[in-house]
Amino acid sequence: MKKSVSEALEITRAAHREVEHSDLMYVIHINNLCQLLNGDRTAAALIVIASEIDALFMRVNTIDDSLAAIASDGINVHS
Repeated sequence: MKKSVSEALEITRAAHREVEHSDLMYVIHINNLCQLLNGDRTAAALIVIASEIDALFMRVNTIDDSLAAIASDGINVHS
């Protein structure tokens, strides 16, 4: 199970590379959640992964909105 959790975290890290996020931050966050979830590291990791995916979709939607606004101004965003 540890291998699949670490693989899932790596996928999340690859999709969400930002300066303020570090491997240590993920470990601390998972450990804190793990304590709240009575030692269930898998559930803690899944919560962290879900929150990262949600944050990623929020950024994608913001980018889409920005591109739509630029396109509505008559600027070709696909060239």
